[in-house]
Amino acid sequence: DTLMIQYSGIIAREIGEYKIAVEQYKKLAEINYGGPNTYLLIKEDCLAMEDTLGAIEVLEEGFDIYPDSINLVANLVDLYIRTNNIETGLNKINESININPEKGEFYYWKGRLLLNSGEEDNMIDKVLEVYNDAIKYNPTLYYVYYDMGLIYFLQGQDLFNQGGMERDAKRRELYNEVATEKYKSAIPKLKNALEYNTSNDEIKRETLDTLRRIYYRLQMNDEYEEVNKKIMEMRNQ
Repeated sequence: DTLMIQYSGIIAREIGEYKIAVEQYKKLAEINYGGPNTYLLIKEDCLAMEDTLGAIEVLEEGFDIYPDSINLVANLVDLYIRTNNIETGLNKINESININPEKGEFYYWKGRLLLNSGEEDNMIDKVLEVYNDAIKYNPTLYYVYYDMGLIYFLQGQDLFNQGGMERDAKRRELYNEVATEKYKSAIPKLKNALEYNTSNDEIKRETLDTLRRIYYRLQMNDEYEEVNKKIMEMRNQ
């Protein structure tokens, strides 16, 4: 009986019998009960037993059946990143994109994989390219805008730091000009992240803090005060 198997899995989880829970939920997965969520539950139980390999294996099984499930793909890619299986992750995400080329979330996870790939040649350009694809197909993905804004901010910060170490005034000025452009590129992305983020307070705080640093550096005083006020309001909530 399907309900009995499900309840057995739930009870086993509640009392910490994760191995039994996995066995029960795998029975449900075999009959396609619960869809992708069943595989996600098994993954959680595997991780509770510190069985990361088992978690990856079960999500890969789920992926073969539900390659268009955003939650399943996101969880699988996250584990690939955590275990440094970047190449495998890129192969999987490319499969998902081939099946669903208009799902922006999949491009985001491809970007996350590329960021963790260790590749140096044009890596940031490749990430920004797939992030642009993500917001082209889903313009409300606030975390994509946040990542893009953060990338521009970090690029600008690094350039300002390099310029600060330059003894030659002209070279220092050039560094600062390019850094300023990076900061200016970050602003609209971070503002978009705030506009579309209606649920994640942690990222909202980080977005506001990054904007505050940019406004301070660029001496945009009115904008700085406005953002600082929003930060204080969030702290008082």
